[in-house]
Amino acid sequence: MRRIWIFLCFALCVGETSLQAGSSFFSINPLLSYRPYELHWAAAMDYDRNILELEDGSQWKISDGDYLELLSWGKDDIVEISPNYFSYSYTYYMTNKDTGSYVRANLVNAPLRDSPYAVTITGMDYRRSFSLSNGSSWEISTSDLSLVRNWYVDDLVIIGNNNEWFSFYSHILINIHTNTYIRVQKI
Repeated sequence: MRRIWIFLCFALCVGETSLQAGSSFFSINPLLSYRPYELHWAAAMDYDRNILELEDGSQWKISDGDYLELLSWGKDDIVEISPNYFSYSYTYYMTNKDTGSYVRANLVNAPLRDSPYAVTITGMDYRRSFSLSNGSSWEISTSDLSLVRNWYVDDLVIIGNNNEWFSFYSHILINIHTNTYIRVQKI
């Protein structure tokens, strides 16, 4: 019901859509600027190996302890990635925005570079900001400046949500090549 309501709201705002039967909500045109940057969607699941694949082709290993939760997730469910500050075993949480449930996860395969949903760094000011291939620009947390030393133009990144309380930096950028993330704020 929630998906239908969201679709109707955007269909009225956007007007003409090219939505086909059985396609995802974001299949209207996922590159439009109203799509929240930190939201992704489940493209495929391998329940035997506890692997979740997102729309950009990235693959995530889900904790064995969260197997039953993963079974309730479906293809095209909207997913948000955030840091797991409470565990060293699994670096991230993946929250299913459709069901409200979450699982612990680690990135195991990078996004496909030729995917239309892959995001790369297009410009850098090592002291303050990044610009990305999706047209967004991000200010870097001063606490994380030392982490960007090995980040380069054309590196693949994944945008997530920063779930840290009382943080001015609302998002994270996960660098695939360094396997690190930094806290950022959209500018």
